[in-house]
Amino acid sequence: MIRFAGVAAAAVLTVGFWCGLASAAVWEPLVPKACIDTRSLVEQEPDLLGTRTFGSVAELHAAADAAARAQGVTLRDAQWRVARTAAASVAAPGDVAPVLDFLRSLWRGGEARAALAYGELAARWPALPAVPSADRALASAAVAGSAEAMLALARHRASGAGAGAASVPALLAQARSLLWGRVTGGECGALTTLARLHLDPVDGERDPAQAEELLAAAAERHVAAAAVALADLLLSGDGVAYDLDRAIALLERESGRGTRGAQSMLLRLRLAGPLPARDRARADRIAAAFAASHGPDSMGVTILLAEDAAGRFGGPIDQGRVATLLAEAERHPPSLDHAMLARAYLEGWQGTVDIPAATRALTRAVSQGSAEAQAALAELRLMTEGVVPEAVRMLQEAAERGVIGAMLRLQGLAAAGSVSAKVADRMRALLVEAAGTGSDAAASAVARTMFREAILDGELADDARTALEQAARNGSVVAALELERARNLFRNGRERAAPDAHRAAGLDDYGAPERMLRIGRAYNGQTALGTHPDIASDWFAKCARLGDIRCHAALAGLSDRHPDLNLMPAAVAERSRRIAAEAGIADAIFAVGTMTGPPSGERVRRAAELNHLPAMLALLDASRGDAARLRDGVRWFDRASALAQADIEQSVALGRAYRDGSSLPKDADLALAIFTRAATLGSGVAMREVADLQLAKPETEARAAGLQWLQRAAALGDVPAIERLSRAHFDGWFGRADATAGFRFALLAAARGSAESKHLVADALETGFGTRADPAEAERWRRDAAAGGDVAAMVTLGERALADASQKDGDAALAWFGRAAAAGDGRALYRLGRLQQEGRFGPPDEAAAQGLFEAAAERGNLMSIYTLSRLRDQTHPAPAERRRMHGSN
Repeated sequence: MIRFAGVAAAAVLTVGFWCGLASAAVWEPLVPKACIDTRSLVEQEPDLLGTRTFGSVAELHAAADAAARAQGVTLRDAQWRVARTAAASVAAPGDVAPVLDFLRSLWRGGEARAALAYGELAARWPALPAVPSADRALASAAVAGSAEAMLALARHRASGAGAGAASVPALLAQARSLLWGRVTGGECGALTTLARLHLDPVDGERDPAQAEELLAAAAERHVAAAAVALADLLLSGDGVAYDLDRAIALLERESGRGTRGAQSMLLRLRLAGPLPARDRARADRIAAAFAASHGPDSMGVTILLAEDAAGRFGGPIDQGRVATLLAEAERHPPSLDHAMLARAYLEGWQGTVDIPAATRALTRAVSQGSAEAQAALAELRLMTEGVVPEAVRMLQEAAERGVIGAMLRLQGLAAAGSVSAKVADRMRALLVEAAGTGSDAAASAVARTMFREAILDGELADDARTALEQAARNGSVVAALELERARNLFRNGRERAAPDAHRAAGLDDYGAPERMLRIGRAYNGQTALGTHPDIASDWFAKCARLGDIRCHAALAGLSDRHPDLNLMPAAVAERSRRIAAEAGIADAIFAVGTMTGPPSGERVRRAAELNHLPAMLALLDASRGDAARLRDGVRWFDRASALAQADIEQSVALGRAYRDGSSLPKDADLALAIFTRAATLGSGVAMREVADLQLAKPETEARAAGLQWLQRAAALGDVPAIERLSRAHFDGWFGRADATAGFRFALLAAARGSAESKHLVADALETGFGTRADPAEAERWRRDAAAGGDVAAMVTLGERALADASQKDGDAALAWFGRAAAAGDGRALYRLGRLQQEGRFGPPDEAAAQGLFEAAAERGNLMSIYTLSRLRDQTHPAPAERRRMHGSN
């Protein structure tokens, strides 16, 4: 085995010089103004092989001979081009061996580039027994002086896949030295490779700002790959300023030069990007230019156009065109994004959900080595076949390859008892590892585990805390906000200093819609900070002002869910709702349709075509009693059922429709069967639904089963389930009351953001019920509960402020009662009415007081009902009372 233990003295000096180029002021003068043409092979040369695959080395040699004659290049160049293109076209395990053999023959013949290609291809298919060591091939190419091979080898070894991890620093230093040497020699494309090292470092911290400078220098010198990468970075706002205009300008320029990566990105922006970027006429021109230049593509353009024809971006729905485009995509399997094709079939772009076609597409994607497709195929098999061993095995393999969704699903299966607890332990370790990369989903799962272990077991896990801190540094919004809560909740000597949550997540500095959307969602109930609609509304509004359709949809949805909070003017919510609807967001289309027309209207039907389950059920409901529309209703029911068969969330939604009798006949037994199936597959929400239905039954066995499902849902972090467990322990559902356990579960729910549980924790701390009394801490929790929207906490704080006669505290009391009243709380409305009636903080106003009493009475407030009856008696006394008042006999 070749080892890189050190570098010669002269090389060390060179490496030290090049690696010290930390700023543009130092390295910019060294970059030549004119560069050699560094466009990638795919864009510089024609596609020599199309979509062919090869069954033998002889076929590849024949193709190279033909290419050399046709293109007028040397046989060696033709062989390399054929090998590289064939390697990129490998679509199944059976296609690998001939290409590897061909690459190996070129490698042994002195073609160093072939060793790199061999190593990369071997690393893609590590499970094949016929594939020799990728480490050996990459090391051979590295020794031949390939900087790309050195980087690939460093990544390979740093991941633990190859031996010699100690050689990684030397490999990286030597690769950087070689790359800078190539830059000064005129190969400006090497700047792109250096930039990617800053964005995805093998070791050390990310440095997006340095990457932006390098990419900008390369883009100015017409390096196509750099321009596309820079545009992507500017659109992400990931450590750099969000700049839509600059990104579009870069993509327009490269698109005009025929760069297909730029054309693909620009097409997506014109069809589905922020409002300022959308332009259907330009999108049509880009699509035509792409087809003329590249034909069958590997950039997902055909699938993107099919998605547009399915109405997903607000355009007209043309299912015939969808079918044509999907069929066209199917004809080019080596270059097709099969996972995206599977989504098209599962979402019914062509009018029907096609599970067999989706299964075939995902199977092909798995054969190409896609871990995400492997997880998706496993999920589909779980939905259609149940918890079969093969589906579990596929999920475990995908999880080991870093697919976070697979890790979460296996956690759910373990909680349901469908797989062993050992699997859950392994998933915890993988999620901790994944959280450190900055994944919001992994960070959320790790935080749930951290809080549960700290509160229920009394042990704050250092590995989880460290992973969250690393995730926050890498841009995870969820991790930053979870650490904020942890810092407040676990204030003791072991608590480490944490930076400001927003700054740690890079949210305040760059103004990117994607990041604004993430923090808005985080404050909308996705983290331990709980639901803060007012803060979420601010972030969604900032993002919507930049034209992001998702933020318009989120803003409108927030207004619909919290109509009493007056989060924004009605006109603002209506505008965002209509913008989202016109852009093809099904929730918004359905909302506009139900507000402006009949339940079977055109907008509701369009939402149903976009697989919006409530819209489908509304159309089914509208068809009842109408023989002419009954067939249409049955069709929508069949489609809704097919969706539920392929998707757990849709399955739960269908179960709720049967449970509630909304749009479907009320059937608690059928709802229980649907929920139980989803619960067995690891859905925490379904587990809670099963628990609620079972606990509502009088039988002891059913209630015991319900408590067991409640515990399973709570183990997955389902906050309503944790709240119910708290009440179960306080009220003795398990046979005896346990105030200590009740308090711990209340604290866990509070730590996960439940405002109601925060108030319960405050009451317990104030009275010492289930824990030691701590009035100061109780006050902190009560204010936190009120800030999170708990009206009982608001009313309590208002009453306590009212007990102080000062005007200042009177203002505080009015503010707390006002917030609770705006949320529709009858007690707060009554208290405001009494204050108006008594003139406590201003002139008495009987009319205003009566209006408040009436509003409170409508909400069932007994004191208001009694007060109104007394007022009526005083205004219109009974006959006997009138005679007494007038002294009549």
